Amino acid sequence: MHISERTLQRYEPSTLIKTEHADRAIELAKLYERGVSVLRSYEAFNRWLRHTNYALKNQVPLTLLDTSIGFTLVLDVLGRIEHGVFN
Repeated sequence: MHISERTLQRYEPSTLIKTEHADRAIELAKLYERGVSVLRSYEAFNRWLRHTNYALKNQVPLTLLDTSIGFTLVLDVLGRIEHGVFN
């Protein structure tokens, strides 16, 4: 999300965060929801995010989440897993 954990901790509950940070947080929440749905558990999805993936040319999915294109690629692979298409 390009925002440090410490910066997030400094925000008060009533503080409005920048739109781009809010949008990224929503995208990330949707990605986690989809990943948990496809892989059947939060733990399985977290493991999947942190290991190289053949469909992503042996890149780690988590490293791709800093761009919109990366989010799209990761979501696409999840869709292929859901439908049994691995190549």
